[in-house]
Amino acid sequence: MFLALVLWSGMARAAGDVAAGARSAVYCAYCHGLDGNPGDPGVPRLAGQPAPRLLARIRALERDGEIHGAMLKALLTGNIGERELANLAAFYASQETRAAAATKR
Repeated sequence: MFLALVLWSGMARAAGDVAAGARSAVYCAYCHGLDGNPGDPGVPRLAGQPAPRLLARIRALERDGEIHGAMLKALLTGNIGERELANLAAFYASQETRAAAATKR
């Protein structure tokens, strides 16, 4: 029963507000696209990823010191906290994936 409670509370924390996540996505949009579908094939796609997976990946990046400038600035200034991360994850999880735009050479 304890394990079920722990798992449920983790899922509850992962649940976020899609609309609030859309407003916070400005921190991610330059690289990942407004809807989480980046134009650059070298940038990770956030759209359609399960929210718990996105949260785990963001936490791993933070733990391992691999967070890039825009994300680091947002986290350090307090503009992005646990609630905002959950909201972002919910927003991106709700987005449809689409093919990356072809680049001209």
